[in-house]
Amino acid sequence: MVTNTDGSKRVISDLRKVNAILLKDKFPMPSCDLILNSLNDCNYFCKLDLKNAFFQIPIDPRDRHYLTVSTQTNKYCFTKLPQGMATSSIIFQREIMRILSPYLYSICLPYIDDIIVKASSFEEELTNLETILKELQKFNFKLNTSKTRLMYQQIDILGHSVSQSGIMPLKSNVEAITKYKSPSTIKELRSFLGATNFFS
Repeated sequence: MVTNTDGSKRVISDLRKVNAILLKDKFPMPSCDLILNSLNDCNYFCKLDLKNAFFQIPIDPRDRHYLTVSTQTNKYCFTKLPQGMATSSIIFQREIMRILSPYLYSICLPYIDDIIVKASSFEEELTNLETILKELQKFNFKLNTSKTRLMYQQIDILGHSVSQSGIMPLKSNVEAITKYKSPSTIKELRSFLGATNFFS
């Protein structure tokens, strides 16, 4: 058991042996550039956080024995998609994009457990929010209300702040670059270039 940032607990299991034989899923994750560019010219944003996101996807009963966890006294099988499996993020992303496919990039942008609902006006944002919530309700998805943000004119996503003023890197990320110690090895230089290229 590990503690989340909000103080709640979650189960972490060792799935390395499963990951070693798992067929990798080739479904593409949406690019940061595509998501950020899709938020241009928007004035209102809602950020919906799906509660225990992976655990809202059921595992086929025929496959549950692959996800058996042994304890000192018993054995348990995951019935929902666990964290720690190499393809969990991809499986979840594919499912949420399938569910929201009629609205992708026009009114919503799902990225794993976060769904951004966008609009140019307050009234339009209310309509878009209702549309997406109804769609999630059809598939019994639950929101984490403590992390969900409604009707904001500025949001933080993928290391950037998005508002009417445009898209800017988060101040904390910029400070991390400016305070980065001067690289003295090839490995440190590659690490520094990787960090700076994220904002280029």
